[in-house]
Amino acid sequence: MQHSDHDLRRQLRALPDPDPPAALRERVLTSHRHRQRAIRSVAGVSAIALLLAIVLPDLPGPQDASPPQPGLAATALPAHDAIARLRAIDRALQAAYERGASDDEVAPLWKARETLLAALPANQRPSS
Repeated sequence: MQHSDHDLRRQLRALPDPDPPAALRERVLTSHRHRQRAIRSVAGVSAIALLLAIVLPDLPGPQDASPPQPGLAATALPAHDAIARLRAIDRALQAAYERGASDDEVAPLWKARETLLAALPANQRPSS
């Protein structure tokens, strides 16, 4: 009896795995797409929040909104730092649009970009 059990088990292990029903496969794929979209949204919002936490504290406040004076512009925010931050915001905006971010998600990035550009003297602004 043991010999036939052993042969039967070996034959069963040799059989291919059955394919799941088509409806189950579609449900699994749909669920996977929803999870991936949610993960990307959370990652995008986190990246935007981190970027804003880095960029916004160094931006001049409303009291500094007057036109920059030649000697003071360099002390408010070094141009190379501002341009690097501007490029980081542009990359974040591009990534947000590529993943289909909503207007509510990109609005803070656009606001930070506008504020950063306003803080740069006209002759140091990138030519887009």
